[in-house]
Amino acid sequence: MAHGSVRLAVAAALLAAFMAFLPLLAAEDDKISSLIEKLDSGNSFKVRMQAAILLGRIGDRKAVNPLLECLKDSDYAIRGSAAIALGNIGDPSAGPHLIALLKDNEELVRREAGNALVKLAGHPEVLQAILSGFQGSDFKIRIEVINVLGNIKDEEAMTALANALGEEVGKLGDSAAQVVVGMGKEKGARVLLTAVKGTNGAARLKAIEIMGQLKDAAFVDPLADVLTADVSGDEAKAARESLRKMRQFIKSDKLAGPAGKGEKAARDRAIQLLGISGDETAIRTLMDALSDDDVYFRGRAAQALAVAGDKRAIPKLERLLKDKSNARIQGILKNSLKILELSE
Repeated sequence: MAHGSVRLAVAAALLAAFMAFLPLLAAEDDKISSLIEKLDSGNSFKVRMQAAILLGRIGDRKAVNPLLECLKDSDYAIRGSAAIALGNIGDPSAGPHLIALLKDNEELVRREAGNALVKLAGHPEVLQAILSGFQGSDFKIRIEVINVLGNIKDEEAMTALANALGEEVGKLGDSAAQVVVGMGKEKGARVLLTAVKGTNGAARLKAIEIMGQLKDAAFVDPLADVLTADVSGDEAKAARESLRKMRQFIKSDKLAGPAGKGEKAARDRAIQLLGISGDETAIRTLMDALSDDDVYFRGRAAQALAVAGDKRAIPKLERLLKDKSNARIQGILKNSLKILELSE
């Protein structure tokens, strides 16, 4: 058979297959039209719910506008079913309508609208609409968006959730904290680390506190960075308290070397962590550091021993206080002694 004849035969076969498929397309189109008609308010709510769910499974965008109308229905079950269907169809035009539904009076409707938005968040315009919803003035929408953000993997969504930890209006920050804690350690950790590295002071402080609740070894280094950074006293105090709750992750034997020699910031960091650890290796290393050639590190060791609360340091601190070479750290020594003498 000639080459041209082969091409004609193939074309004929494709045309025959297409013609055979036309009735199926027509049947599918008729089915969609029939289901759309069943969305009419004149039908029972069960029929309408089933029609909405089936349209969502079929996924044809011809159903989008009729389903958007159902979001305004007086029956909450119809609103919820329409939200599910729109999420399954995946048309981004539904995004703004679903965001508006987040302030619905019914929890079921709000939940399904949120689930649908998570499915649509892969569309940049929907993600931006979600983020705008959180930045808006409607409190009901803002608090629901927090739950939505917790289920979106996008980095921009995680950053928004991290900043939400610092929100004080209507305890939005507390709601964000609950969402982060419920996200699991891996994903929650990413949000918390984003917050700690960010510029929102209130969010940083909240993230530091949550790290202490979750107790993960991955938090030790970021919290140690907070201790040695030029931050507010509140953040350093919160970091210290959170680190106390995860002492088991502080390896004193690995800190002993860096605490005794090396770059100043690294020594400072190691000494502070040893004070929080407070185990025998830590105390022994810190007691040695009280004899350091550098008066600065003698003072840092005294502070760390006060944090550790080990009264065995008292006699040596008293001797240091009498030594004139320690005049620069006299206030630190006195304060450390006071803390240790008052400790139980």
